[in-house]
Amino acid sequence: MSLTLSVMMVFVVVLLAACAGNQTSSPASAPNKSGEAAKTDAKDPIVLGSTMAMTGGAGFLGSSMKEVFDMVAKQVNAEGGINGRELKLIYYDDENNPEKAVQNAQKLIKKDGAKIILGPSTAQTSGAIQSVADKNKVIMFSLSPTYTAPGNSFGFVTSLKQDAFHEIPHEWYKQKGIKKVGLIATTDTSGNISAKIIEAMNKKDGIEYVIERMGLQDIDVTPQLTRLKSAGIEALEIVGPGAPPAIAIKNAGQIGLDIPLILNASQVSYAFANSIKDYIPEQLYFAGTAPIAWKGLSEQNPLKPLMVKFADDFKKEYNKEIDHVTAIGYDSILTVIEAIKKAGSDDPEAVKHALETQFNNFIVTTAVVNYTPEDHQGTTNDGAVMLKLDPDLSWHVEWEPKFWEKK
Repeated sequence: MSLTLSVMMVFVVVLLAACAGNQTSSPASAPNKSGEAAKTDAKDPIVLGSTMAMTGGAGFLGSSMKEVFDMVAKQVNAEGGINGRELKLIYYDDENNPEKAVQNAQKLIKKDGAKIILGPSTAQTSGAIQSVADKNKVIMFSLSPTYTAPGNSFGFVTSLKQDAFHEIPHEWYKQKGIKKVGLIATTDTSGNISAKIIEAMNKKDGIEYVIERMGLQDIDVTPQLTRLKSAGIEALEIVGPGAPPAIAIKNAGQIGLDIPLILNASQVSYAFANSIKDYIPEQLYFAGTAPIAWKGLSEQNPLKPLMVKFADDFKKEYNKEIDHVTAIGYDSILTVIEAIKKAGSDDPEAVKHALETQFNNFIVTTAVVNYTPEDHQGTTNDGAVMLKLDPDLSWHVEWEPKFWEKK
């Protein structure tokens, strides 16, 4: 065989191999909301980026949710991935700092190629990166129960609206005959939202509300609590991320404010309970969700079966119990996965369209979700309960509104 013929044969083999390689990596496609094909490589992993508070005062939020995401990703990949594609998670710690959250979001989008961001974990950091997500047309799935994602944006939330964590206690006050309630809320986004909700509820059903505020860096809120005590409040709602609620609880005990203290869902966690274990009052309640005390729920509650599955899986994986924080993470990643499946792609436009049009009475552990283009939270008060934390660190369902009986 001549040298020229040998070279030609090698060239043909190489050319055929190259053609075959191009065929196996040809892009798959799925329709986006405009009906056009959203092209993705069927072999490429689906990248879910995440920026959360994983250290600092709110660090328990992100560190807990990371465990959930890792567990779910492990389960999904063991079952063949999403539409045959492996799920890949990339994490960055924003320390509950809005500037770092923005930097992390930009890094996830530009460097890591994330089309969907899980997080951030608080309202202020979620608000900080909303414009980044919208500008880059990337899904931002906030993990904050106090963040309201704007309609028609690329932001979504799967938790109960913040209104629920004030409306449910209000109904409880009516049952208890409580007529005057105080609110001490942080001066950040979540505190501002709560203050606005409470202002609108003032004097409703004959219940008067008195409002005080506290800073995120405050180490003592005795003056504010003293003023509330002097006003004759019969119950006190405490709202804020990180350390401030714990400080308020401690200071309330120090001034003898022996009344029901009501926190909201953000503090329904074993991590928070342990942080205040030395000064838990006898009357400490939480307007939140039920996963941390799921065993005490009615068997008729439609959210309970998924809670049982989550609790079993989490116990097997980490030998830990579930709580509200881990449940929010679980609900969020399950919703994102379901949206990708419905869209047939991780293309943000297609995922956004699926979320807005194909989620009707979608059951998660903390809520019943009904998204629309205008409503990217999609929840009501359904699923909210009143919980009680006892000094021995045990959690109980204090009141379970039977929302399913109203359907």
